[in-house]
Amino acid sequence: MTAAPGVLALQRALVWLVGASSAIVFIEPSPYELVTLAATVIFFATGLRLRLVFMPLLLLLFLINVGYSISAIPFMDKPEVANWIATSWYMAVTVIFFAMVVSEDTRARLDMLRRGLIVGGLIAASAGIAGYFNLVPGGHDLLTLYERARGTFKDPNVLGAFLILPALFALQSVVSDNFAKSFRSTIALGIMTLAILLAFSRAAWGGLVITAAFMLALMVLTSQSRAQRSRIIVMTVVAVVIAVMLIGVLLSFDTIGEMFRQRASFDQSYDEGRFGRFGRHILGAEMALDLPFGIGPLQFSRYFPRIPTIPI
Repeated sequence: MTAAPGVLALQRALVWLVGASSAIVFIEPSPYELVTLAATVIFFATGLRLRLVFMPLLLLLFLINVGYSISAIPFMDKPEVANWIATSWYMAVTVIFFAMVVSEDTRARLDMLRRGLIVGGLIAASAGIAGYFNLVPGGHDLLTLYERARGTFKDPNVLGAFLILPALFALQSVVSDNFAKSFRSTIALGIMTLAILLAFSRAAWGGLVITAAFMLALMVLTSQSRAQRSRIIVMTVVAVVIAVMLIGVLLSFDTIGEMFRQRASFDQSYDEGRFGRFGRHILGAEMALDLPFGIGPLQFSRYFPRIPTIPI
């Protein structure tokens, strides 16, 4: 049953708002959580349905969160653990909600979600850049951490990870849309890429490069014409050249260049050794073989305390 035009417009606007608000999470409850809760109520009130096809996903999410909850029973007296479990259940509910939302009016809703995420990415990226370069009074202390941009997030690494998806959407538009849209998307991509660089997150740098290469390769393989494939390849080469030139300019600044060299290196004291960042991953994997039922949420640091000098 097709909803009335006014209801469809409201639903699409809510999807856009959820995407845009996802960038602001440094306060609790965050605008994203409030908007998502409101969107859930309104969507169900306007006819959103739980179909049989969602049952496998619902069952898997239910079982994994039951497992989390059981493992956390000995630690439920700790507020951070109880909050972790509640957050995990909440995220499971939102997964089901989004799956249900995009199963209807799919093309329009996915497009609105994409647009909203790009806007959210620009908000977070602009805040991070403004904080890093101290463009707003008091912004440096609020919008940076350890001399790294964190924008509207609590952690620079989370900012970098969040910006990857909207940056990919912008890149897709740069290489495939008409000139006007491509130009606007180029500006958006530049802002988000700069923020990812200034977050100094190695995982975000690598994630952006790998996912962008994978997406562009798929776009070339699935293009329906030789002209379209040629444009994607040419625009990709141009974008890479421009990006390398801009990064070169940025690295000419002493503070940025020094932080970049520090973060790009894997021979730092908190990375190396048996109990370094990477060594603890191996120890954790070995522990998982000995304790298949887990050790409980947020308990890893009890066995392998984080070295105080590690910048988050």
